Amino acid sequence: MPFRLTNAPAVFMDLMDQISAKKEEDKSEGKQLKDVPVVRYFSEVFPEDLPGLPPARPVEFQIDIILGVAPVAQAPYRLDPSE
Repeated sequence: MPFRLTNAPAVFMDLMDQISAKKEEDKSEGKQLKDVPVVRYFSEVFPEDLPGLPPARPVEFQIDIILGVAPVAQAPYRLDPSE
């Protein structure tokens, strides 16, 4: 059964009246790297012009799943007995 607003309880409708969305303004507009204190302090680390995006590199990562093996259900570290 699809959910329709006409089927919603009055409490839900009151909540929907209180929720509003507003568009955030782009705060980065007008900011430059020299405006950030850490960048200013370590200016020799940050180049003026970036050479471009790094090359696309293939990522070789996988987790081999063995059929019939249950996942480990154990705390990764010892807990205090009160926990």
